[in-house]
Amino acid sequence: TFHYMRSMPVWRPLLLAADLTVWVIVALPSVAVAVLVAIWRYRITLSLDWPVLVAGTVLVTVTAAAVGYAIAVTLPPLLAQLVTQVLVFFVLLFSPITFPLEQLPQWFQAVHDWLPARPGADLVRAGLASDTFAASGRDLLVLAAWCVAGLTVSLRALVRRG
Repeated sequence: TFHYMRSMPVWRPLLLAADLTVWVIVALPSVAVAVLVAIWRYRITLSLDWPVLVAGTVLVTVTAAAVGYAIAVTLPPLLAQLVTQVLVFFVLLFSPITFPLEQLPQWFQAVHDWLPARPGADLVRAGLASDTFAASGRDLLVLAAWCVAGLTVSLRALVRRG
């Protein structure tokens, strides 16, 4: 548990790094399997941009884990569970990941410019289909900002006495 982790005589940032490393290692194979299944099922061809694909996928995974970790360490357990369930519902149904951004109202498109889901999806798309999608520096900055925010909140919660 969180209290058990905080009681350990280990440098707190190292605890966070170890935990995030485990979650990244757990999550990344599922991304690869999903891509392989998509290639097999839909007979798609990829035009890989390896630097963008590797950097984008790792950044998306670390950002998701860091934001989730920040939610878990700052909210009471039941509230954290509720918030994460609402976020999963929102991301899966209302984020322009599985449908074009243009299908959303203009104001909602602007909201998604500052949330991590669309920039993350765009970076991974640019890595998988570089002949169709281009990586954007703005997407990278938005995702990096969310990653830093998640890591900062998580570290502050781990270091806090109490």
